[in-house]
Amino acid sequence: VHPYLQCRQLPRRAVTGVSALRTPLLWMAGCSLLVVRSPGAQLLVPGVPTDEAQALAAALTKEVP
Repeated sequence: VHPYLQCRQLPRRAVTGVSALRTPLLWMAGCSLLVVRSPGAQLLVPGVPTDEAQALAAALTKEVP
């Protein structure tokens, strides 16, 4: 197992920011790069379909009860 390939969970309450970035190439492919930020971690999820990326970003930025 490669040392950078690890399975870890990021609790939703730890998420401090979510961004969906689109370059011209990603725009032509209908995809986005989803960036999820938390203290001490930054998760990059490439190639997410744009509508799914927006829905996931909305779900992750909701207030946690």
